[in-house]
Amino acid sequence: MSSVRAAYGEILAEVATQCFREEPFLTPQANRLSQLVARTFHEKADYPFKKLPTYGVFRNADSNKWYGLVMNIDKALITKEKSDAGQEVEILNLKIKEAKRPKLLAQAGIYPAYHMNRANWVSIMLDERVSDDEILELLTESRAFTNQGGRPLNQPIAWIEPANPKYYDVAAAFAKKREIFWKQNTKVLAGDTVYIYLTAPVKALCYKCLVLEAGIESEEVAPKKLMHLQLVQEYPATFCPFNKLKELGVKAVRGARKTTQELDDYLAHYS
Repeated sequence: MSSVRAAYGEILAEVATQCFREEPFLTPQANRLSQLVARTFHEKADYPFKKLPTYGVFRNADSNKWYGLVMNIDKALITKEKSDAGQEVEILNLKIKEAKRPKLLAQAGIYPAYHMNRANWVSIMLDERVSDDEILELLTESRAFTNQGGRPLNQPIAWIEPANPKYYDVAAAFAKKREIFWKQNTKVLAGDTVYIYLTAPVKALCYKCLVLEAGIESEEVAPKKLMHLQLVQEYPATFCPFNKLKELGVKAVRGARKTTQELDDYLAHYS
């Protein structure tokens, strides 16, 4: 009898797998996107919140990092309209490039991120106003941030590194040779760009370098990794002083950090 029951269970499981489509979310669009993600990335949503079992996470199988979060919330929480109170909607949070934020937020159905960093994330209401294809494209970009320690796949990153001229004469080092070795305190990879910012009394971004090698082991410095930099461009101190950096979204340079899109655009026009 137990063997018959087991065989019957196996048949039912096979029927469920072959004849039914899993629809874990509330809205048709969310369920279609779940299928698209499964076909595109071979990744299914998981549900890590015990108290919120309907909240689903799309997670990069290689890095285990999220790139999408589906939530069902009161509509007024995202639209900020009192008339929407009491209406349940389903939204998708995904990560974006900061430069894309203004254009995306001008689009119907896309809002500042609910309960996440609004500079880097947006919320999309899953009510068919934004097409499946466009959302999948945005999800693909969001997923790219979960590769290689959070960087978009195969995309070089530009960094700012501070240097105190009281302790290290960068100008003299580059005068001798256009290549130097630098302490690596960030997730820099070969091919990235490093801009060197000279602290007081100069207080200006003065050098653009290409990273030739990264993660070079060294027993003589702490941390015990170096990067090999090649000088690409030298800027006069008047071109990008600290006040200009602040205008371009860089409020402080206390340690290694990424550039802003505004700074990238400004530096690209140097001649």
